[in-house]
Amino acid sequence: MDKKKKFARLRALNRQRNYLMKSLRLHIARLILDHRTKREFAISDRKSVLFLRDDDKIGDMVVSTSLFREFKRAGYVVDVLAGKNNAKIIEFNPYVNKYYVVEKDNKHKLEQAKALAKNNYDVVIDMGDKISPFHLLLLKKLDARNVVGFNKAGFNIYNKSLDYLGYSSHVTERYQLLMESFDFISFSTDYDIHVPDSVRSEIHDFMSAIAAPYKVVINPYAADPRRDMSLTQLKALIEKIKREWDQVEIILVGDPARISQLTHLDAVINPYHTLTSACEIVRLADMVISPDTAIVHIAAAWKKPLVSLYGNDLHGEYVNSRVWGPGYDAARQLYTIDKHHPVSSIEVDDIILTMKELSVLCCCRTQ
Repeated sequence: MDKKKKFARLRALNRQRNYLMKSLRLHIARLILDHRTKREFAISDRKSVLFLRDDDKIGDMVVSTSLFREFKRAGYVVDVLAGKNNAKIIEFNPYVNKYYVVEKDNKHKLEQAKALAKNNYDVVIDMGDKISPFHLLLLKKLDARNVVGFNKAGFNIYNKSLDYLGYSSHVTERYQLLMESFDFISFSTDYDIHVPDSVRSEIHDFMSAIAAPYKVVINPYAADPRRDMSLTQLKALIEKIKREWDQVEIILVGDPARISQLTHLDAVINPYHTLTSACEIVRLADMVISPDTAIVHIAAAWKKPLVSLYGNDLHGEYVNSRVWGPGYDAARQLYTIDKHHPVSSIEVDDIILTMKELSVLCCCRTQ
């Protein structure tokens, strides 16, 4: 056996061992922490709910906003356990009664869960797919009357488990299933972002001061480097947009620390460092271009004309580009050749062609 094959075999054995150890720890935790039998599912007259969105993913929080609105409209008091960053999406959301930012370390998380248990929630809705011994302990500490999750039928602490294996279906179908399980009849899965009037006024003045009547917002960066646009790709895209259309200005949004390094490009750098400001800039844009990241879902909240750049990858068994795609008619997706190619491999000419198909800027075309 050559060295490469031997190394690959050792890695495979190590992965198998780690999987078995995780399974064993979860089995032991289940014996200790899980309920012996499933409890009856029953909601009190108070109808209070805590959503667990503590993964701190901004895009996931945007997608979840439809649930907060529809549960509130159905008479529920809606609280959310959020992360430090994704809490900013619901900071001004009128449908959320309270949001709590999850503590950093496990000891304080459990203390926080014990404190939240005093709210006597009718139901905790676990938005995630994975479960761990610590997660079981967290749910135990929250001590809600009911716990709802997806694909958790093997755990009695969940007295409502929704079977959902939509590996290539948009995530809104999962949330539709959730609302139907609560007997909601008339509801919408549209996203719901709220920006305070002071920010709207400030961004309106900023956008109005840009002389070009048409604004294209580009977000070049994502959390995963493989989803980032390259500097070469971004520079070429900006130059081709300016050659193809007149009366167009480019506005770059994203991580302030990263886009502040792009002042040499022929584009306006978003000078505001808040997430709500970026949301409002997207709302006022004529078109948005972004790799697979939160800006895609923020654009979807207002059904903005969108060119989104996706890799051919999976999240577990879920087809990422379908489950977490923009999911509306005014959006287009461009894909890498395969999972081994980064988003920076997508051709600039293909992005330009897709922009033309959307035809939002046709009235200012120079050619």
